Amino acid sequence: MKIFITSIFILISLALTAQSTRRIVKQMDSKDFEKGKELALSVLEDAPEDPSANFCMAWMTFEQENFFEAYKHMILFKTNINSLEQGDKEELMAYMESVMTKMRKKSFEERIDKKSFDIEQAAINYVREKRDPEIARQYIELFPTSPFLDNTKHIRNHYAYIQAVNSGTVEAMRKFKQDYPDAAQQEVAEERIHELEFEAAKSSKSIDRIETFIQSYPLAKQRTEAIQLRNQLAYNEAKKNNDLTAIEKFIRDYPNAIQAAEAQQLKQKLVFEKAKSINTIEAYSDFVKQYPFGKYYVDIFNLKSKALGTRIAENSQIKNAKTTRAFDYNKTNDLFSTATIDKNGNIFIAGIIELDTAPLHDVWLMKLDPTGQMLWSKQFGSPANDHINELFIQDDGSLLGVGIYGQTDTTRGQGWMLSVGTDGKKQWMKFLGDLYPVSSLQKGNEIIVGGYNMDSLHHMRLIKFDNEADKKWQRKYTTRGSANAVKPHSQGGIVICGKNWIAHISDEGYLENDQFIDENLTIMDVTEKEGVIYAAGYNEEFNLFVYNTQNKTVTQTTQQVKEIQFLPNTDLLVLDHNNNLTQLTSAGGYVKDIAKNTGHFYMLNNYLFYTSINSILQSNIQMITF
Repeated sequence: MKIFITSIFILISLALTAQSTRRIVKQMDSKDFEKGKELALSVLEDAPEDPSANFCMAWMTFEQENFFEAYKHMILFKTNINSLEQGDKEELMAYMESVMTKMRKKSFEERIDKKSFDIEQAAINYVREKRDPEIARQYIELFPTSPFLDNTKHIRNHYAYIQAVNSGTVEAMRKFKQDYPDAAQQEVAEERIHELEFEAAKSSKSIDRIETFIQSYPLAKQRTEAIQLRNQLAYNEAKKNNDLTAIEKFIRDYPNAIQAAEAQQLKQKLVFEKAKSINTIEAYSDFVKQYPFGKYYVDIFNLKSKALGTRIAENSQIKNAKTTRAFDYNKTNDLFSTATIDKNGNIFIAGIIELDTAPLHDVWLMKLDPTGQMLWSKQFGSPANDHINELFIQDDGSLLGVGIYGQTDTTRGQGWMLSVGTDGKKQWMKFLGDLYPVSSLQKGNEIIVGGYNMDSLHHMRLIKFDNEADKKWQRKYTTRGSANAVKPHSQGGIVICGKNWIAHISDEGYLENDQFIDENLTIMDVTEKEGVIYAAGYNEEFNLFVYNTQNKTVTQTTQQVKEIQFLPNTDLLVLDHNNNLTQLTSAGGYVKDIAKNTGHFYMLNNYLFYTSINSILQSNIQMITF
């Protein structure tokens, strides 16, 4: 009985379903889709998976261009197609035949596949055409099994990225990266963040803001530009107030900045101005130590030489000086060697400077203008000790120096001749064989060098060179010792002296006449006036003696001396063992005191050059103009 009642119920239900499908299709025939949807939804309310109602809803919503709704119902229809009743199938087939006129003779399944394909394509095309990530997101949520799911995700990501870009904010780009971690646009989104952050930092003109960008985004393409901009802003800020501390901080903080070189130049200028404002020897020395070369070196060197010269002159008790200058290379021991003056009044000074790296010294050569302002300063030498004894001006304005090269504690070095151009650059250097040069004289374009032979006998020797250091002639003399002075003779030829021997030599080096004095005396310097040769030196106790070839009388004093120089008027300058420089007559009579605390000296015209002893900055080269 129960089976009979159930069967009756099923038949009635099928009849009602078929009737419902017929009614819905009827509305579809009449294009009354709203009424048709109302009927279909009524069926689906009780039977959500009803294939016939879902098919009709898919068809009608598709016609109304509600593609997502159509696709949803089509999926439900295809999922439940096996439960489609024959009567419903016939109703649906009849409808499709009436509207799908181009599919004559096509089966029900073929027509269903065609409609399903159209709906599916319409749904995905709708997503593509709308370019709205929200619509794409809805599609993904509604149709997780869609064959276009991956494509839709790409679409969603793409247009979400476009929206974020169009918003023009870092926050939007970060939200995109957070919301769509699998998006192919992750890298370009990060690059866009870099662009936005950099533009914001750049617009702010804030060093801190740009520094934050550099630190936060080390891989950003804009990092190099950001660093350059930061450096430029920092440099502009540092130099705005012309402040040394700020410039030093910039150099310390940004050592690789392209502005570093300019900053160093500005620092040098500020250090220079600071030294000038302090106006002390110490300040000038500190500047020279920092900047031994460069734009302000000459200016600071001249300021320092004037200040140092004044203080040393006071210490040396110099009187009646017009100008005083003292020259310090780098707060080390600087010793005077020789000097000369060209036809324009420019002064050339040769000395030696003590090297920092070893107890050795190099040649220091300076050119000064007639007022004593340094024009250039050069250093020459070997890895050992070197010095120049004599300087000579050539016709073209270049210099020839004669001295010793490569001397050490165990070797005497060798004689050399150094050629230096008007710009202070070395032109050439040549060695003088086995001659140890002590004193030299220039006659025309030739240099006569006196000294001794570097052998066990140490005989006096005289060699004439041309101004390219090529030997013209050489003479050896039987007298042992050094040719301590080589001077011109007014009647032609030269005067040389050494040990206790005085000689008048022809221009070709041959002996004209000579005299020997007491063998216990050593002649250090000679001069000639009106045929009379004056000589001065010291005895074994270093007491001064004077002599002239006219009266042939040796006059000795109790004054102990280290150095002697004849002046043009035959007066003597003598340096005693207490480092006092005194002027005497040619007979040894006192004339006047010249200077105290004096080392090696040389008087040339109205210039006195000497090494200051126990100077403010160790030993220095002093130049006094009387």
